Amino acid sequence: MVDAFGEILGLMNNFLQSVLLACLLQASFFLSSSLAYAAELKVVDTTGLVRSARVVQDDGEVEVAFIGDTHSGIICTLKNVDGLAPDRSVPASPAHTCVFPGVPAGTWQLSTSKPSKWQVRIFGDR
Repeated sequence: MVDAFGEILGLMNNFLQSVLLACLLQASFFLSSSLAYAAELKVVDTTGLVRSARVVQDDGEVEVAFIGDTHSGIICTLKNVDGLAPDRSVPASPAHTCVFPGVPAGTWQLSTSKPSKWQVRIFGDR
């Protein structure tokens, strides 16, 4: 009888260790997958041509730099093509740029209030 009781306790101990190990493995999987999450932030022009793309861990910063002297009075607008985030508009700065901080991953369409030449850079994890 004592041997059977000891065997049952041993089996229960092994079972509890297995359950604990399974819980720890599952928790570490979810923790590591959430820390390693990254997605693409892409900026396209009004015709759908990709102007810049980058994989970002969190939100990215989109910088539009104007070429030439056509930047005065221009307003840049970023529109999320999926409609999941609100549009963002920023006037051009004296440094000939429009900067959009905290842009979440996704595809964004860039438009300007006046025809102009520009280039886009995306910075991640700033």
